Amino acid sequence: FKSFGKILKLVILEKVFDLVGLLVFFFVFDLGFLSVFFARVFSLCAIIVLSVFFIKKLDFAKTNVSWDGIKKFSSQSVISNILKGLSIQLELWMFGSLLTLGAFGIFYLIKRISLYSFDTIQNALSEVLLPFLSEQSKKEVLIEYTSKAIKFQVLLNLVLFVLFVTAVPFLISILFPKYVEGVLIIPLLGIGFLFNFSAPLSRLIKSINKNWILGVSFGISLLFIFIFGFLLIPTVGLYGAAIVFASNKILMSFILLFSCYFVGYKAEVIPRKKDLIFFILSIKK
Repeated sequence: FKSFGKILKLVILEKVFDLVGLLVFFFVFDLGFLSVFFARVFSLCAIIVLSVFFIKKLDFAKTNVSWDGIKKFSSQSVISNILKGLSIQLELWMFGSLLTLGAFGIFYLIKRISLYSFDTIQNALSEVLLPFLSEQSKKEVLIEYTSKAIKFQVLLNLVLFVLFVTAVPFLISILFPKYVEGVLIIPLLGIGFLFNFSAPLSRLIKSINKNWILGVSFGISLLFIFIFGFLLIPTVGLYGAAIVFASNKILMSFILLFSCYFVGYKAEVIPRKKDLIFFILSIKK
């Protein structure tokens, strides 16, 4: 966990670049829907440059490499990442096509705020968790640490949910008054993130070299977005988009959870009193 600070900085910077780029391209250059793509390209280019800078400062120890294992891991990763990318782009295309331009602007703004609110620390913690889990060989240790990461995320999600549904409507009404009608979808998006604990599970799956599970999960996600997007968005508009987005996040979490159960890794989700004490003592240190 020594790398947590550096990874957290990179994750935060990526979100900042993404948000700044979106605001500049949308309000300054008035590019409308295209602002989403230009902002993402800008943030990715900026974070790649910074990542290369940090990587050059790292010392890599020489280790024995199993190329067969790498080939298997890489082939499954490519498939799962392609399906993940397709599901993200399908979601973006569907929302942009089926919503009016104004409704899409409202949805995307609130969605980005929710992503920044929930995902920043969770992503950094999960990125640090992967190499740590990859070094473990005992199933009990993998399950224990994955369970702790999930429970920590559940507790963190609860705190962030309360802050999100109370503070974000106020901020939008002050900073973006023309998007104030979108505050009604904030609880829906918040619920999606509240029950989202997929990140630690995906890191566990990668560490045990079962990337096919991620591929199947993203495939199901792709079908879910396609079917329910066409069913809900044309009928209930902005609220349909919020329901599809939130439901997809919850669905992914439980698919990964039960998939881990299926391969023998029964991670726990619900925090208990001893977990609260452990987290409090860890934070105090």
